[in-house]
Amino acid sequence: MNKEQYLNKLSAPKLLCTLFALGLACFIESSRDWVMSLSPPRLTAGAILLDAICLLIVVLILAVPITVLVWNNLISPVFEVNKIKYIHGLVIFTVFCWIGGL
Repeated sequence: MNKEQYLNKLSAPKLLCTLFALGLACFIESSRDWVMSLSPPRLTAGAILLDAICLLIVVLILAVPITVLVWNNLISPVFEVNKIKYIHGLVIFTVFCWIGGL
């Protein structure tokens, strides 16, 4: 099956869900500077630990599943690569953050 045939067989809900997840990821990335400007940084050990735990929870619950969803529904069929699991999505998201300097 070639790319055109696969893209023609995509269901509308699956495509809309993938586009929504991609849009949400773009919104989260673009709103990062706005959120950072809302409150002054707190440099206590407890505040840093709380912020790190909250960031970890957000990444594990939102960012990694969005990465897996976009990969499996958009990148995998278009470029004919294998689908990934949650742990692979975590590695891909970590590499993107490391390269991008999040």
